[in-house]
Amino acid sequence: MQYFKKTYSLKFKKFVTNLIILFLLGVIFSILLFIYIAKDLPRPEVFSERQQIMPTKIYDRTGTVLLRTLYNEEKRIPVDLNNSPQHLINAIISTEDARFYQHSGLDYRRIAGAILFDIRSGTTAQGASTITQQLIRSTFLNMD
Repeated sequence: MQYFKKTYSLKFKKFVTNLIILFLLGVIFSILLFIYIAKDLPRPEVFSERQQIMPTKIYDRTGTVLLRTLYNEEKRIPVDLNNSPQHLINAIISTEDARFYQHSGLDYRRIAGAILFDIRSGTTAQGASTITQQLIRSTFLNMD
């Protein structure tokens, strides 16, 4: 009986050791994969540096009277977030991403719920993108 306990104990220790080694290798692999992917990610400053399609404004010769505004594809005039009413900000957040302050850019609970709904309904009616994901998609991916 003593031999059986010793053999069992050694096998268990070897199993645990191998499990720890596999876990550490997985962590190292994940870190290296993240570094490999992250090297190509844009800097956060790119969001503020991005050129937006802006209207052309034509002024009179004094430069004070606006004569005409020409729009190309979109009517877009930047507004500083500090000049936006808090009610407007709250309305956008509640409409687009109700859990905006509870997650860090990816709402895993919402993604899982959308996947389950789509599987049950057999459609792709549900979306789960957060405001953060929408910003990244519209900034870095071509929507054509």
